[in-house]
Amino acid sequence: MPLPRIPSNFIHRLNGAVTATCYRPQTMTADIGSIPQLRFSHIVTARRSFTLFAVLAAGLVFVFTAFTIDPARDCVDYACPGWLRWLAFATGGVFAGSAALAMWRKCEWGSFIDPEARQIVWWHGTPPRREKSIPIDLIGVIRVETKWDSDRLILIDTSGRRMAMPAECAPHPLAEWGGSLARQFPHIRFETD
Repeated sequence: MPLPRIPSNFIHRLNGAVTATCYRPQTMTADIGSIPQLRFSHIVTARRSFTLFAVLAAGLVFVFTAFTIDPARDCVDYACPGWLRWLAFATGGVFAGSAALAMWRKCEWGSFIDPEARQIVWWHGTPPRREKSIPIDLIGVIRVETKWDSDRLILIDTSGRRMAMPAECAPHPLAEWGGSLARQFPHIRFETD
């Protein structure tokens, strides 16, 4: 089966190998086995993460609010203690500082499927990244739970033990990623609620 045309901005180099970034893996999973030189990946950096920008903005709002609200002037109907200003400042400082530090240190997380080695390779942290791998042949069940505030990804090996991989390292939506992986490798059972 011929390879679909990949836009040039999706092709990059990763550890010396040509890599294609694929954000919708179900459209290209049929070609993974026939193209051993490509590795389909999902990479997110802190500087491109909407979540970290939202945390940074919320932290800055808390810091700004701590200095603009005067309890003597703004708390007319009820008494508000002065220590609340410092609590708001500290909370905002922690949120804004943590998000800014992650962006400054260029944190990144993601994963790719290596069809030659039959592994899911994932990483989470600051460069230089420390890659961890999960052999696909050991995965027995991929479970995606969507009933929580955020989706949960649970990988269970063939002997029933949980395998570690953070949900943010897998491409979203997790249900599509898990389903396409189970279709590509039929020994994997896919479960969702």
